Amino acid sequence: MNYKMNIFLLGLMLILGACTTTISNEQENADNGFIKISKAQFLSEKMKMATADMLPFANKLHFTGTIVPSRNGVAVLSAPVAGTIKNIQCNIGQSVNKGKALIEIAGYDIINLQKEYAESAALLQRLKVDYERAKILYSEKIGVQKDFVQTESAYKAELAMNKALKMKIENANLNAGAIAEGNFFSSYTLLAPITGSITQVDAIIGQSIDLKSELAKIVDETTFRLSIPIFGKDIHKIYKSQKVTFGFSDDKTISHYATISNVGKSINPVTKSVNCFAQLDNQVSYVSNQFVEGNIILSTDSALAVPKSAMLKSENEYFILLFEKETEEEYVFKKEKISMERETKEYIELNGTVTNTDKILIKGIYNIVIE
Repeated sequence: MNYKMNIFLLGLMLILGACTTTISNEQENADNGFIKISKAQFLSEKMKMATADMLPFANKLHFTGTIVPSRNGVAVLSAPVAGTIKNIQCNIGQSVNKGKALIEIAGYDIINLQKEYAESAALLQRLKVDYERAKILYSEKIGVQKDFVQTESAYKAELAMNKALKMKIENANLNAGAIAEGNFFSSYTLLAPITGSITQVDAIIGQSIDLKSELAKIVDETTFRLSIPIFGKDIHKIYKSQKVTFGFSDDKTISHYATISNVGKSINPVTKSVNCFAQLDNQVSYVSNQFVEGNIILSTDSALAVPKSAMLKSENEYFILLFEKETEEEYVFKKEKISMERETKEYIELNGTVTNTDKILIKGIYNIVIE
């Protein structure tokens, strides 16, 4: 009986000792920040170790901006003569070439303008004859100076009126010569002032319009550039030829590129920023006033870096695993905290005491959990 009891107590002591050893090892592992990975797991998870590489990193200034056309890349279509819209030959999104007929306008105002111009042309012709005759007489000291001055004044006044009316006629894209001969037009047509795409149409057939009416807007996509507001405290960092990378909030997987072309010289009192512009490296399917987010490359240098696949996250902190030692059955790694100050799409900069000779677990760490 005593023999059996002794055997039982001995077994119990062995079990308790094993548990104590396991707990002790786990505690040691947690306390000293080491991670142990069996060689079997290392192979099955296709893990890989490598040293850090010296890679280029950019010092950047983050910004939010917009895609905008240049000053000469946007045009508003308005009527030079009031009237009523008769016909509309454009739609939003339509591509048009400079000079294309877009909107036809009719009304009494354009007819009266032609009448005034034709009458002025006829009167000008008579006054010109009187003026030339009076000029000859006065030069030969036959005519009276007073009569010559009155004739000259009447001719020049009507000449000025005629030129003003002719400019209005030509702004309406009508043939002034034909109108002077008495050939009138019942309407006139607004033509596209630039080549581009119709982005806005505010016209309805039968609508009465005046000189302030904005009937359509055209944007030339080939003039698109990047508008970047820079806070005054950072403007000294910006200069022409700096490279810019940016993307769209709804798709950050594709990078676009531009180059700083203009740096503003005054601070907007409302936004407290200086407006700068960047020339787009490639003209793709951008949209006017489209919001973008990106970085201006201020400078570049080199630093040790590892692939992002080497990062482990614990709460709000990031770690890598440095190779510490190898036993017969396992690899031992030490946690090393890193910051997220500079990164590229695939790599992250290392900081602290990591050297280019330290081995780092860079692949197969997705199943590792750290506290």
